[in-house]
Amino acid sequence: MNKRLTFIPLNLADFKKYTQTFRTKLEQIEYLVENKLVVQNELEQNKNIGGNNNALMLEMVDYAENEIKKLGGKPEKWIEYPLVTNVHDFNARKESMKDEGRLLEWVKWLLNNVELPVEENEGIKKDLGWSYNDRVLRQAKLDCIEQGKEYVELKWDASNLDDDFVDHLERQLKTNTDLLPSPPENKHASVARTPNTPENNFIENFEGLIMQRKQKPHTAFIVVAKTEMKMERGEAWKELLDLAQRSKGKEEVKVPGWGKTYLRRVRLNPENEILYSHEEFDYDKAENLPNGVDLIKKTAFDKAWTQMAREPNMNQT
Repeated sequence: MNKRLTFIPLNLADFKKYTQTFRTKLEQIEYLVENKLVVQNELEQNKNIGGNNNALMLEMVDYAENEIKKLGGKPEKWIEYPLVTNVHDFNARKESMKDEGRLLEWVKWLLNNVELPVEENEGIKKDLGWSYNDRVLRQAKLDCIEQGKEYVELKWDASNLDDDFVDHLERQLKTNTDLLPSPPENKHASVARTPNTPENNFIENFEGLIMQRKQKPHTAFIVVAKTEMKMERGEAWKELLDLAQRSKGKEEVKVPGWGKTYLRRVRLNPENEILYSHEEFDYDKAENLPNGVDLIKKTAFDKAWTQMAREPNMNQT
């Protein structure tokens, strides 16, 4: 994750010191510009107030401007590609980016800057949902400030991305032509979905596939779901939930890519957490897991899915 600009310098010495902690010239420039704007805003508010504090802030502004020049000056634009936060806005931009021959580059840039931030409180980690990374949020803020645009709403949208939007980007990266899933009639006959009946159970067609080098059932299943079953992420997670509902920790089921196992949905969070074990078990909580029982969270599943979408060979661990 990129460095968060949470440190606001109180004096020139701190300003100089912290500027040097950024790895690249562009990151240093971004930090200098953002804090120069913060100090200038304070000066504007204090314009009728004299004193040493204003003189110190003017020194910080001068330092920032000189350093920015030494580093090569501000870029013409802070963000290389259009920043979109939902499927509608993506589709509105898609054709123009395609005409410019930059569609694939744009999709890769968007997807590479999406992440699942983690909040840690007293040793407990919690995924916060999809968001653009700190670097992009910082650049978006600078763009808005310089263009006189409102940033608060954009920041909220860019920090709270829907699963559907991330899925949409992954589909575009995979097809490079269509944003929407292929219709059933266009899918290969061997993977076309059919009603889930005992006589014609779709998932049973892939139960014999085993991903030997995968260490967890959901990562093994993701490989098969993406490459063989041609599923989207939400659909694949639903299949795991269905298997867990069938198993209930007591009936052995076959997970494509993994093999025989026991699954069970967590009672208090049945849509987002699944327990698994190599042996039969009678437990339905996410805490204090018995020996041999492990937990799969939907956030971990989503993260693994996105990471595998970026791997040139998804059969690698």
